[in-house]
Amino acid sequence: MPLNIDDWRCYDKEEKNKLLKIVRKKFSIPIRGEEFVKRSIGKKWKDYKCELKGIYLGQYKTKDALLRNRPKRIPRNQWIGLVLYWFFDKAKERTQVNRINRGKQKMPHTGGSKSIATLMDELAVDGIEPSRVEILLKIHKRHKDGRPLDEESANAVELIEERLRNDQHQSNEQYNNDVAWE
Repeated sequence: MPLNIDDWRCYDKEEKNKLLKIVRKKFSIPIRGEEFVKRSIGKKWKDYKCELKGIYLGQYKTKDALLRNRPKRIPRNQWIGLVLYWFFDKAKERTQVNRINRGKQKMPHTGGSKSIATLMDELAVDGIEPSRVEILLKIHKRHKDGRPLDEESANAVELIEERLRNDQHQSNEQYNNDVAWE
């Protein structure tokens, strides 16, 4: 997968289909799963570029130093394109906007790399998935000691736990049908 492409969405559809064929050599993928696989490849591609940026841009501050210290596993033309992209004004602006937006999050996702759907599936007991409340409590507490991660999470966890204590007398059916609570 070339690293000198700016945006996965702009990557040629035929090239994406070639990548899908490579994946099909190892895995049986139903037709309905093809788009998921393509999106997954795109996310992994983006994450890899981000990892490279974190490692190399942190270590080598100038464009020239980055160009001289190309990882051996990356072709020269792709490395040059990637490094030049990191120094484009457009890329710098995008990075800055993303940092600002990330800083505005009051309750950041803390479930790690797992999606909510995957987490729900893993926590299911006898085929019954946990409620959204149980998931929120799970991903907004520190996993080791159970304390909330930040003030906003602490407030939300406290309100939810209080509501759970007050509503213990309700049946599960009433609890699950309470739209406002969900």
